[in-house]
Amino acid sequence: MANMLPFSTRRELEAMRAGVKGSFGKMKEELDDHLESINANADELQSIYEYQCILEAKLDKLLERIERMEQRHTEVPELAEKEREILSVLYAADRPLTLREISQRATLSRSIVANYLGALMCRDDPPVLAQGSDPAVYGLSERFRSLQAKQNLLGLDKALKAHVTGD
Repeated sequence: MANMLPFSTRRELEAMRAGVKGSFGKMKEELDDHLESINANADELQSIYEYQCILEAKLDKLLERIERMEQRHTEVPELAEKEREILSVLYAADRPLTLREISQRATLSRSIVANYLGALMCRDDPPVLAQGSDPAVYGLSERFRSLQAKQNLLGLDKALKAHVTGD
């Protein structure tokens, strides 16, 4: 049937077939390029996903550490009765106090106050800090003062607490 067509039509058909074949070849090349690009993007997305998983695991570990640190910083220290008395005197004071002033206000001997202050300052997170040396003055750490204000560690009654904090 192809032989029955006039020569010019046959040439036109062959030219058209070559053009179509060339166009399809070009489209196939473009599709192959697109597929390669898609595969490269998929590989990149997989890498990013894996990196994100690693980051999330590290972030989870970091958050666990922070929670443990926060728990450690909000734990209520065990306090003996005399320690509570001494810390209450320091909490009620508007400035750091000397050993003599603390013993007078707590109505305890200087040696007892000195022993308890020493024990308090030897703790992992000391609630009492010493300043100077002649004579030394003692005050509460900011952390302990904050915990006392929030959690009433010393068990101060509301009237005294209001007087001390100005509430």
